[in-house]
Amino acid sequence: MTMPRPPKSDRGIQNEVLEALDHDSRLLPAGVGVEVRDGIVTLTGIVASCEKAEAAGEIALSVADVRDVANKLEVEGDGRGHDDTKIARTIRHAFRWNTAVPAEQIDSIVRRGVVTLRGSVDHWCQRKAAEAAAAGVPGVASVNNQIQLVAAPESDDILQEEVEEALAHLPACGDVGVRVVHGVVTLVGEVGSGWLRHHAESLAGGASGVHAVVNQLRTR
Repeated sequence: MTMPRPPKSDRGIQNEVLEALDHDSRLLPAGVGVEVRDGIVTLTGIVASCEKAEAAGEIALSVADVRDVANKLEVEGDGRGHDDTKIARTIRHAFRWNTAVPAEQIDSIVRRGVVTLRGSVDHWCQRKAAEAAAAGVPGVASVNNQIQLVAAPESDDILQEEVEEALAHLPACGDVGVRVVHGVVTLVGEVGSGWLRHHAESLAGGASGVHAVVNQLRTR
C-alpha cells in the first residue's frame, strides 16, 4: 500500500516557487519576492506589466502543494493594492468551514481584491458554494469562477428525472416545473417562500451532471 506523500513545509514550497519563477522566460529577469505561511504563497515586488504579474501568479499556483496565492505584485506606475494575503487566508478558512465546498479540490489566486478560483468539482452546487464563500469575504472586489465540473454528462431526460426526484422532497413541489436543455436546469412555477425558492435551487444543483440552474421560481 502506497503511503500518501506528506505536504511540503513552507520553506520547501518557497524554494520551489522561487525556482519556478527564476526559470520561466516570461519573468526574466525575475525579481519577485516569495513568502509562504501556512501554505499560502504571497508574491511581492514590482514588475513591468500586468501580464508579468498575472504570469507570476500562475507559475506559483502550478507548484505542487500550493493552494492559494496572494499576488501583491505591483505594476510600475500603479498604486497600492488590497491586503491580498489576508483575503487569501480568509477565503481558505471559509472553504474549510463550509461543508458544501470541497476545499482540497479548489485553488485561488487573489490580486488586488479580485479572486480567481480554479479546480474541479462533481456538482454545480459545489461550484456555486465556493464562489459564494469567496465573494462573502471582506475585501473581495469580484470573483472569477473558473472551477470545472467533472461529473459524467447525462442526457437531459435523465437529468430532468433526477431533478424532479430531488424536488419531490420539497414541500408543495407540485407547483414547480423543470426544464433541462444541454445540462442547464430551469425551474419555473411558484413556491410558498423565499427559503423554498432557494432550497429548490440547491436541490436541483446537487444532481450529478447539472451544468447550471436558472431559478425562475416566484414566491406567492
